[in-house]
Amino acid sequence: MVSSGEVEADRLPDLRRCERIRWPKQVIENEYMDEIRVWEEMKNGNTRIHLWLYAEGYLVVLDKRDRYC
Repeated sequence: MVSSGEVEADRLPDLRRCERIRWPKQVIENEYMDEIRVWEEMKNGNTRIHLWLYAEGYLVVLDKRDRYC
């Protein structure tokens, strides 16, 4: 049995968890602000963009794909 997160491509979104996510849109749209730290890292051959709203301890992670994040 595969637990959630082990095989990322096969995961289904947890809609109840998504309802609790607070500010991803605001963080993404304001990534240029001093309050948000931005960096990229490689994971499993993919580039991930991290946007950290450090004052709140809130992190948004985007996985770069061919045509979208």
